[in-house]
Amino acid sequence: MLTIRLHDRRYSRGNHKHDLTITAGLLQGPFTACGEGNEQSYQVDGNKVFSAGGILAWRCVKGTGAKPVKLSATGASLPASALAITVSSVRRI
Repeated sequence: MLTIRLHDRRYSRGNHKHDLTITAGLLQGPFTACGEGNEQSYQVDGNKVFSAGGILAWRCVKGTGAKPVKLSATGASLPASALAITVSSVRRI
């Protein structure tokens, strides 16, 4: 699992309301289970992105191994649409 946390420097380090966290990890289950927990979905740049609770967006991609990879973005102060755009823009490097 890889997690990257970005923080807005205009706020104190202890104020996590202004963090954006991006996580990549193996999906536990088959690729078809990616949408479980979905409350709203978006189509962003040809990618199907799921959202739950307004503070979480995710999508799944094929990994280099047999298991799919789940990419997610969370942020308390960002709207679900911004999180969907963020997680859609994540690319393998």
